[in-house]
Amino acid sequence: MNTIRSLLFLIVLLVQISCTTEKEPAVSSGAEDVINRYVDAIGGQNAIAQLSSRIIQGRQVDDRPHLGPPTEQLFTVWANADGYWRFSSMTESYGFDNMGGWRADSSGIRVDPWQVRSKVGFIFDPQSILHLDKYFLQRRIGKEMMLEYREVTGIYTDRDSTYYTLWFDKETDLINQIGYHWNLKNYRRVDGVLIPHLIEQGRKGGAILIHIDSISHNQVLPDSLFYRPSIMD
Repeated sequence: MNTIRSLLFLIVLLVQISCTTEKEPAVSSGAEDVINRYVDAIGGQNAIAQLSSRIIQGRQVDDRPHLGPPTEQLFTVWANADGYWRFSSMTESYGFDNMGGWRADSSGIRVDPWQVRSKVGFIFDPQSILHLDKYFLQRRIGKEMMLEYREVTGIYTDRDSTYYTLWFDKETDLINQIGYHWNLKNYRRVDGVLIPHLIEQGRKGGAILIHIDSISHNQVLPDSLFYRPSIMD
């Protein structure tokens, strides 16, 4: 009988502890401070909130010597503040619509989970930093270190730290890298907001370089523009 009472007491105690133990917040205060400084550095919340859509035109260079000489192709990106976006070139299209991620190329049209909460979506979305929960459910302050001769502060997210840590330059407060393989460079101001105009995607044996030549904002983009080709057809 005493054993049963002891077990019941232990169960009640564990339940009380679990109910009263404070859970770790999804966003730490240190991470929030770093993110707020980034928002201010690129132009401020009000300026970002004015951007309802974004159209990007540029060049994608595949520079992987083991595959041959560098190749270049033009691309266009359409994105809106709801988090929908579409990347299109002569050889492929991919994006995120109301049904999820998708890709269309010479192999056909298919579901592509990699485009859900993707890094390219985060970069293209004109208001991504104002609704970070769409991309990174948790943000906590990480370590400080040197990356490419710059002192940076890491913000760890709920995703693989090798690929999805946000690295903020301590001098400029801008995002320098996402993970250890994507570099964001050549920030320029467009409609009051700083936007990276060069994205270096590290690949085995080289890199894919996204050169942004022009950006325009606030054009009306129909929802159908973001639908995967099978829906449009």
